[in-house]
Amino acid sequence: MEMHELLTVWMESGRSGVLATVTEVEGHAYRKSGASMLLLEDGRRFGSISPGCLESDLAERVPEMLGHAAEEWVEYDMRPEDDLSWGR
Repeated sequence: MEMHELLTVWMESGRSGVLATVTEVEGHAYRKSGASMLLLEDGRRFGSISPGCLESDLAERVPEMLGHAAEEWVEYDMRPEDDLSWGR
């Protein structure tokens, strides 16, 4: 979903929510920088930032984030531990 669509859903829902946005990507990724998703306090999700592997983790963070109403930066490293091409 486009950002304006996410914001419209958020405003029309009347619910608190969290807007998750990909800010930086290194290497191959399902979505690129700027991809966003909305996670509402009632558990509904709109948009996506991955094929599903990150959304569940983000959803678990929503109650805490709404409790302190501040931004939070989360870094995900999706490289396999045995990926020698990354110089490990």
